[in-house]
Amino acid sequence: MGPKLLKIVVAIVTCCVPVLALAPPAHADGPSDIVTQVNNLRATVTAAPLATDATLTSAAQQWANHMASTGVLAHNPNLASQAPSGWTKIGENIGDAFSLTAVYNALVASPDHYANMVDKAFNRTGVGVATDTKGQVWLAEAFGAYPPPPVATFVFPTSGTVIFPSAQAFSWQQVAGAVYYCLTVGTTQGGVDLVNSGLLAANQLSFTVPALPGGQQLWARIYSYVQSTWTWADVRFSVTGPSTATFTRPLAGATNVDTTQPFTWAPVASASHYWLSIGTTLGGYELLNTGSLPATQTSDAVPALPAGRTLWARVYSYIAGSWVHYSDVSFTAAAR
Repeated sequence: MGPKLLKIVVAIVTCCVPVLALAPPAHADGPSDIVTQVNNLRATVTAAPLATDATLTSAAQQWANHMASTGVLAHNPNLASQAPSGWTKIGENIGDAFSLTAVYNALVASPDHYANMVDKAFNRTGVGVATDTKGQVWLAEAFGAYPPPPVATFVFPTSGTVIFPSAQAFSWQQVAGAVYYCLTVGTTQGGVDLVNSGLLAANQLSFTVPALPGGQQLWARIYSYVQSTWTWADVRFSVTGPSTATFTRPLAGATNVDTTQPFTWAPVASASHYWLSIGTTLGGYELLNTGSLPATQTSDAVPALPAGRTLWARVYSYIAGSWVHYSDVSFTAAAR
Protein backbone atom coordinates (compact mmCIF):
# COMPACT_ATOMS: atom_id res chain seq x y z
CA MET A 1 0.00 0.00 0.00
CA GLY A 2 1.40 3.36 -0.98
CA PRO A 3 1.66 6.40 1.29
CA LYS A 4 -1.59 8.14 2.22
CA LEU A 5 -2.14 11.78 1.38
CA LEU A 6 -3.77 13.69 4.21
CA LYS A 7 -6.08 16.53 3.32
CA ILE A 8 -6.60 19.27 5.89
CA VAL A 9 -10.09 20.68 5.74
CA VAL A 10 -10.54 24.24 6.95
CA ALA A 11 -13.68 26.24 7.37
CA ILE A 12 -14.18 29.90 6.61
CA VAL A 13 -17.15 31.43 8.37
CA THR A 14 -18.18 34.94 7.38
CA CYS A 15 -21.14 37.05 8.34
CA CYS A 16 -22.03 40.69 7.85
CA VAL A 17 -24.87 42.69 9.25
CA PRO A 18 -26.22 46.20 9.09
CA VAL A 19 -28.10 47.24 12.20
CA LEU A 20 -31.63 45.91 11.80
CA ALA A 21 -32.42 44.40 15.20
CA LEU A 22 -32.15 45.12 18.88
CA ALA A 23 -30.35 42.97 21.47
CA PRO A 24 -29.81 43.02 25.24
CA PRO A 25 -28.05 46.29 26.06
CA ALA A 26 -24.27 46.44 26.12
CA HIS A 27 -21.80 49.30 26.09
CA ALA A 28 -18.58 49.46 24.09
CA ASP A 29 -16.19 52.34 23.42
CA GLY A 30 -13.37 50.56 21.60
CA PRO A 31 -11.95 47.25 20.35
CA SER A 32 -10.92 46.07 23.83
CA ASP A 33 -14.49 46.54 25.03
CA ILE A 34 -15.74 44.34 22.20
CA VAL A 35 -13.26 41.61 23.18
CA THR A 36 -14.41 41.86 26.80
CA GLN A 37 -18.08 41.74 25.81
CA VAL A 38 -17.55 38.71 23.58
CA ASN A 39 -15.61 36.87 26.28
CA ASN A 40 -18.35 37.64 28.79
CA LEU A 41 -20.83 36.26 26.28
CA ARG A 42 -18.73 33.13 25.80
CA ALA A 43 -18.64 32.57 29.54
CA THR A 44 -22.43 32.16 29.53
CA VAL A 45 -22.05 29.08 27.32
CA THR A 46 -18.87 27.81 29.07
CA ALA A 47 -16.70 28.67 26.07
CA ALA A 48 -13.09 29.59 26.90
CA PRO A 49 -12.18 33.27 26.50
CA LEU A 50 -10.57 34.42 23.28
CA ALA A 51 -6.96 35.63 23.36
CA THR A 52 -6.31 38.89 21.54
CA ASP A 53 -3.98 38.18 18.63
CA ALA A 54 -1.85 41.08 17.36
CA THR A 55 -1.86 39.90 13.74
CA LEU A 56 -5.62 39.33 13.65
CA THR A 57 -6.10 42.73 15.29
CA SER A 58 -3.96 44.41 12.64
CA ALA A 59 -5.89 42.71 9.82
CA ALA A 60 -9.23 43.63 11.40
CA GLN A 61 -8.20 47.24 11.89
CA GLN A 62 -7.00 47.60 8.31
CA TRP A 63 -10.30 46.20 7.05
CA ALA A 64 -12.37 48.44 9.33
CA ASN A 65 -10.42 51.41 7.96
CA HIS A 66 -11.10 50.20 4.41
CA MET A 67 -14.85 49.89 5.00
CA ALA A 68 -14.97 53.34 6.60
CA SER A 69 -13.14 54.93 3.69
CA THR A 70 -15.21 53.20 0.98
CA GLY A 71 -18.56 53.18 2.79
CA VAL A 72 -19.10 49.57 1.71
CA LEU A 73 -19.94 46.81 4.21
CA ALA A 74 -18.13 43.75 2.85
CA HIS A 75 -15.99 40.88 4.07
CA ASN A 76 -12.22 40.91 3.91
CA PRO A 77 -11.34 38.62 0.98
CA ASN A 78 -7.75 38.26 2.22
CA LEU A 79 -8.40 37.38 5.86
CA ALA A 80 -7.40 33.74 5.42
CA SER A 81 -3.93 34.73 4.20
CA GLN A 82 -3.52 37.69 6.57
CA ALA A 83 -4.29 35.61 9.67
CA PRO A 84 -1.35 33.91 11.41
CA SER A 85 -0.55 30.60 9.75
CA GLY A 86 -1.62 27.32 11.31
CA TRP A 87 -5.31 28.06 11.74
CA THR A 88 -7.86 25.29 11.34
CA LYS A 89 -10.88 27.56 11.17
CA ILE A 90 -11.29 31.25 10.50
CA GLY A 91 -14.27 33.56 10.89
CA GLU A 92 -15.29 37.18 10.57
CA ASN A 93 -18.13 39.41 11.76
CA ILE A 94 -18.60 42.88 10.29
CA GLY A 95 -21.14 45.58 10.92
CA ASP A 96 -21.81 49.31 10.91
CA ALA A 97 -24.01 51.72 12.84
CA PHE A 98 -23.80 55.12 14.47
CA SER A 99 -22.36 53.65 17.69
CA LEU A 100 -20.12 50.73 18.49
CA THR A 101 -22.59 49.54 21.12
CA ALA A 102 -25.33 49.37 18.50
CA VAL A 103 -23.11 47.32 16.20
CA TYR A 104 -22.28 44.87 18.98
CA ASN A 105 -25.88 44.46 20.06
CA ALA A 106 -26.97 43.80 16.48
CA LEU A 107 -24.30 41.13 16.06
CA VAL A 108 -25.44 39.39 19.24
CA ALA A 109 -29.03 39.47 18.01
CA SER A 110 -28.08 37.85 14.71
CA PRO A 111 -27.91 34.01 14.98
CA ASP A 112 -25.05 33.64 12.48
CA HIS A 113 -22.90 36.30 14.13
CA TYR A 114 -23.74 35.07 17.61
CA ALA A 115 -22.60 31.60 16.51
CA ASN A 116 -19.18 33.01 15.60
CA MET A 117 -18.89 34.79 18.94
CA VAL A 118 -19.57 31.70 21.04
CA ASP A 119 -17.95 29.08 18.79
CA LYS A 120 -15.85 26.93 21.14
CA ALA A 121 -13.43 26.10 18.34
CA PHE A 122 -12.19 29.69 18.20
CA ASN A 123 -9.47 30.68 20.65
CA ARG A 124 -8.07 33.91 19.16
CA THR A 125 -9.59 37.15 18.02
CA GLY A 126 -8.77 40.58 16.64
CA VAL A 127 -11.07 43.59 16.50
CA GLY A 128 -10.84 46.72 14.38
CA VAL A 129 -13.01 49.83 14.69
CA ALA A 130 -13.08 52.89 12.43
CA THR A 131 -15.36 55.92 12.17
CA ASP A 132 -16.04 57.67 8.87
CA THR A 133 -16.52 61.40 8.26
CA LYS A 134 -20.28 61.08 8.82
CA GLY A 135 -19.84 59.52 12.26
CA GLN A 136 -20.71 56.00 11.09
CA VAL A 137 -18.86 53.32 13.06
CA TRP A 138 -17.45 50.31 11.18
CA LEU A 139 -16.48 47.10 12.95
CA ALA A 140 -14.40 44.14 11.74
CA GLU A 141 -14.09 41.20 14.13
CA ALA A 142 -11.80 38.31 13.15
CA PHE A 143 -11.81 34.87 14.80
CA GLY A 144 -9.29 32.06 14.53
CA ALA A 145 -9.01 28.47 15.75
CA TYR A 146 -5.43 27.38 16.44
CA PRO A 147 -3.86 24.32 18.05
CA PRO A 148 -2.84 25.00 21.66
CA PRO A 149 0.65 26.52 21.91
CA PRO A 150 3.49 24.33 23.19
CA VAL A 151 4.40 24.35 26.88
CA ALA A 152 7.90 24.49 28.36
CA THR A 153 8.69 21.72 30.85
CA PHE A 154 11.22 21.61 33.65
CA VAL A 155 14.57 19.90 33.29
CA PHE A 156 15.40 20.70 36.93
CA PRO A 157 13.74 20.24 39.31
CA THR A 158 11.28 17.57 38.31
CA SER A 159 8.15 16.65 40.25
CA GLY A 160 9.00 15.02 43.55
CA THR A 161 12.64 16.13 43.52
CA VAL A 162 14.30 16.91 46.86
CA ILE A 163 16.90 19.65 46.44
CA PHE A 164 19.58 21.13 48.70
CA PRO A 165 18.87 24.39 50.54
CA SER A 166 21.34 26.45 48.53
CA ALA A 167 21.23 28.75 45.52
CA GLN A 168 21.02 26.75 42.29
CA ALA A 169 19.83 27.02 38.71
CA PHE A 170 16.35 25.88 37.73
CA SER A 171 16.19 24.94 34.03
CA TRP A 172 13.62 24.09 31.38
CA GLN A 173 13.28 22.87 27.80
CA GLN A 174 13.16 25.41 25.00
CA VAL A 175 9.82 26.01 23.27
CA ALA A 176 9.85 26.77 19.56
CA GLY A 177 8.54 30.25 18.92
CA ALA A 178 8.65 31.37 22.57
CA VAL A 179 9.20 35.11 22.99
CA TYR A 180 9.62 35.18 26.78
CA TYR A 181 9.80 32.91 29.79
CA CYS A 182 9.05 33.62 33.45
CA LEU A 183 9.92 31.45 36.46
CA THR A 184 8.08 31.60 39.78
CA VAL A 185 8.47 29.64 43.00
CA GLY A 186 6.01 29.67 45.87
CA THR A 187 4.66 27.85 48.85
CA THR A 188 1.40 27.20 46.95
CA GLN A 189 0.77 26.05 43.39
CA GLY A 190 1.26 29.09 41.15
CA GLY A 191 2.53 31.14 44.10
CA VAL A 192 5.19 33.82 43.65
CA ASP A 193 6.05 34.50 47.29
CA LEU A 194 9.57 33.03 47.05
CA VAL A 195 10.75 33.77 43.49
CA ASN A 196 9.46 35.83 40.56
CA SER A 197 12.04 36.11 37.78
CA GLY A 198 10.14 38.63 35.67
CA LEU A 199 10.42 38.40 31.88
CA LEU A 200 13.32 36.26 30.63
CA ALA A 201 14.66 36.29 27.09
CA ALA A 202 13.73 33.53 24.66
CA ASN A 203 17.30 32.18 24.72
CA GLN A 204 17.46 31.99 28.53
CA LEU A 205 16.69 28.45 29.63
CA SER A 206 17.73 28.64 33.29
CA PHE A 207 17.48 30.98 36.25
CA THR A 208 19.44 30.92 39.51
CA VAL A 209 17.07 30.57 42.44
CA PRO A 210 18.26 31.67 45.91
CA ALA A 211 18.31 29.30 48.86
CA LEU A 212 14.78 28.18 49.63
CA PRO A 213 13.16 27.22 52.95
CA GLY A 214 13.38 23.53 53.78
CA GLY A 215 11.05 21.09 55.43
CA GLN A 216 7.99 21.79 53.27
CA GLN A 217 6.51 21.23 49.83
CA LEU A 218 7.19 24.02 47.33
CA TRP A 219 5.97 24.71 43.79
CA ALA A 220 7.80 26.00 40.72
CA ARG A 221 6.09 27.23 37.55
CA ILE A 222 7.69 28.01 34.18
CA TYR A 223 5.67 30.30 31.92
CA SER A 224 6.21 30.52 28.14
CA TYR A 225 4.88 33.39 26.03
CA VAL A 226 4.29 31.82 22.63
CA GLN A 227 1.74 32.51 19.91
CA SER A 228 0.60 35.60 21.84
CA THR A 229 -0.42 33.37 24.76
CA TRP A 230 1.06 32.53 28.17
CA THR A 231 1.28 28.80 28.87
CA TRP A 232 2.85 27.14 31.90
CA ALA A 233 3.90 23.92 33.58
CA ASP A 234 4.22 23.20 37.31
CA VAL A 235 6.41 20.95 39.43
CA ARG A 236 6.16 20.21 43.13
CA PHE A 237 9.40 19.65 45.01
CA SER A 238 10.90 19.99 48.47
CA VAL A 239 14.11 21.22 50.09
CA THR A 240 16.18 19.22 52.56
CA GLY A 241 16.86 20.43 56.06
CA PRO A 242 14.88 22.52 58.54
CA SER A 243 12.94 25.53 57.33
CA THR A 244 14.45 27.83 59.99
CA ALA A 245 17.19 28.00 62.63
CA THR A 246 16.38 26.24 65.93
CA PHE A 247 17.65 26.94 69.45
CA THR A 248 20.41 24.80 70.95
CA ARG A 249 20.52 26.94 74.11
CA PRO A 250 18.17 27.28 75.84
CA LEU A 251 15.99 24.34 74.94
CA ALA A 252 12.22 24.59 75.15
CA GLY A 253 11.01 24.53 78.76
CA ALA A 254 14.48 24.99 80.29
CA THR A 255 14.55 26.40 83.83
CA ASN A 256 17.14 28.45 85.70
CA VAL A 257 18.95 29.31 82.48
CA ASP A 258 22.32 30.95 83.10
CA THR A 259 22.06 34.22 81.17
CA THR A 260 25.76 34.97 81.56
CA GLN A 261 26.19 32.44 78.77
CA PRO A 262 25.12 33.32 75.19
CA PHE A 263 21.99 31.94 73.57
CA THR A 264 22.82 29.72 70.58
CA TRP A 265 21.02 28.24 67.62
CA ALA A 266 21.63 25.67 64.90
CA PRO A 267 22.06 27.40 61.55
CA VAL A 268 19.98 26.74 58.46
CA ALA A 269 21.80 26.67 55.14
CA SER A 270 19.29 28.87 53.32
CA ALA A 271 19.41 31.80 55.79
CA SER A 272 21.30 34.98 54.96
CA HIS A 273 20.64 36.70 58.35
CA TYR A 274 19.33 35.93 61.84
CA TRP A 275 17.52 38.00 64.47
CA LEU A 276 17.17 37.20 68.18
CA SER A 277 14.45 38.59 70.43
CA ILE A 278 13.37 37.93 74.03
CA GLY A 279 10.16 39.02 75.70
CA THR A 280 7.66 38.24 78.41
CA THR A 281 5.12 37.03 75.83
CA LEU A 282 5.33 34.76 72.80
CA GLY A 283 7.01 36.81 70.06
CA GLY A 284 7.75 39.68 72.48
CA TYR A 285 10.97 41.66 72.17
CA GLU A 286 10.94 44.17 75.05
CA LEU A 287 13.85 42.42 76.85
CA LEU A 288 16.13 41.92 73.83
CA ASN A 289 15.96 42.87 70.19
CA THR A 290 19.27 42.30 68.41
CA GLY A 291 18.34 43.50 64.95
CA SER A 292 19.77 41.73 61.92
CA LEU A 293 22.74 39.44 62.55
CA PRO A 294 25.04 37.98 59.87
CA ALA A 295 24.53 34.43 58.66
CA THR A 296 27.90 33.47 60.21
CA GLN A 297 26.67 34.38 63.70
CA THR A 298 24.86 31.58 65.53
CA SER A 299 25.00 32.93 69.10
CA ASP A 300 24.46 36.18 70.96
CA ALA A 301 25.00 37.46 74.49
CA VAL A 302 21.86 38.34 76.42
CA PRO A 303 21.33 40.84 79.25
CA ALA A 304 20.25 40.02 82.78
CA LEU A 305 16.68 38.79 82.56
CA PRO A 306 13.85 38.63 85.11
CA ALA A 307 14.27 35.48 87.17
CA GLY A 308 11.60 33.01 88.16
CA ARG A 309 9.01 33.74 85.46
CA THR A 310 8.31 32.32 82.04
CA LEU A 311 10.07 34.18 79.23
CA TRP A 312 10.11 33.64 75.49
CA ALA A 313 13.00 33.68 73.01
CA ARG A 314 12.61 33.76 69.24
CA VAL A 315 15.24 33.36 66.52
CA TYR A 316 14.28 34.55 63.05
CA SER A 317 15.91 33.32 59.84
CA TYR A 318 15.96 35.63 56.82
CA ILE A 319 15.25 33.29 53.91
CA ALA A 320 14.40 34.15 50.31
CA GLY A 321 13.77 37.79 51.14
CA SER A 322 11.48 37.19 54.12
CA TRP A 323 11.62 37.13 57.94
CA VAL A 324 8.57 34.86 58.22
CA HIS A 325 10.69 31.87 59.31
CA TYR A 326 11.31 31.59 63.09
CA SER A 327 11.53 29.26 66.09
CA ASP A 328 10.35 29.93 69.66
CA VAL A 329 11.32 28.52 73.07
CA SER A 330 9.95 29.28 76.53
CA PHE A 331 12.30 29.23 79.57
CA THR A 332 12.96 30.73 82.97
CA ALA A 333 16.14 32.61 83.83
CA ALA A 334 18.35 32.10 86.86
CA ALA A 335 19.08 35.06 89.11
CA ARG A 336 22.13 36.98 88.02
